[in-house]
Amino acid sequence: LDADGCSQLLAFLASRPMAVSYEELREAGWEDWFGQLRNIEGVVFLEKGLSLTAELRKELVGLESG
Repeated sequence: LDADGCSQLLAFLASRPMAVSYEELREAGWEDWFGQLRNIEGVVFLEKGLSLTAELRKELVGLESG
């Protein structure tokens, strides 16, 4: 697990109120981390993009503000 890369992508996803499309994530160079994110509870793989559960989003936002 690439902790640094995954943490950056999780922070990006947490900063977005809605799901982020796979296209946008690929254009930003995040595609290599998709497989690793499957191992993280709370990351939601949707038909058109990635999102986070409310619980994970709340936890990540709490880390940034704490």
